[in-house]
Amino acid sequence: MLQVSGGTVRYFIDGTLFAEHGGDYYPETPQSVNFNLWFISGGLLGSATPRVYTQQVDWFYFSKNEAVAPAEITSRVNAFRSAGTTWKDTVPMP
Repeated sequence: MLQVSGGTVRYFIDGTLFAEHGGDYYPETPQSVNFNLWFISGGLLGSATPRVYTQQVDWFYFSKNEAVAPAEITSRVNAFRSAGTTWKDTVPMP
């Protein structure tokens, strides 16, 4: 989980704070959400067989103007699952 609030960026792994940075490392401009797969044409393998790639995301949660604790995010995501919600986009367009 990534939490950006109050001049500090906090990084959590499995709900545990891993690192935090501020100052020069705090975003100065609006941020965006991007899911990318990066590939080199032809790759490093000498094969003419096309390769197939699959990207799977279990969940992505965005909350604007609030710093949410990891346990609360898990609770909110579980509430979406319990309600059968499979997609809800609240990320603002740039």
